[in-house]
Amino acid sequence: MTEMLERVAKAILDEGKNFGALAHRPTGDYSIERRLARAVIEAMREPTKEMVDVGYTEINNNIDSWNYDSGSGYAVDDIAPSATWRAMIDAALGGAKK
Repeated sequence: MTEMLERVAKAILDEGKNFGALAHRPTGDYSIERRLARAVIEAMREPTKEMVDVGYTEINNNIDSWNYDSGSGYAVDDIAPSATWRAMIDAALGGAKK
């Protein structure tokens, strides 16, 4: 299991201790799932070293094909950050999406 999977699993476990019986909640009440989702996203806020390394590799391998504004240095479209984000999440999951 990767460091990020461990971090997220711990966040779910820690947050799950506060839930009690799930069977007694009204239909359509997703408050527990929202709390879990928030805990997971918060656990993933800081990238692992592996994720950072993969992110830099993604940028370095593709920078010539991405469209950047020469004045600001920022990507004009979302290809660069989106591709980098996906590569970093794949690293957190333990490898590329199949």
